[in-house]
Amino acid sequence: MPRHLTEYLLAADWSNRSVPGYPHVLLESPDQQRHLTLEQRLAGAAPADAPAAAR
Repeated sequence: MPRHLTEYLLAADWSNRSVPGYPHVLLESPDQQRHLTLEQRLAGAAPADAPAAAR
């Protein structure tokens, strides 16, 4: 997870709306009009948009 990005947004009054047990970080802007979901990728996992042969 890009911790530096998360820490910067939290310092800028973004809220952490993550759900315990859910593998993603859910952030919400102070005006509640923007949302950001950070997904944690496992080491060695192929990107979702990679061709099936590469997975």
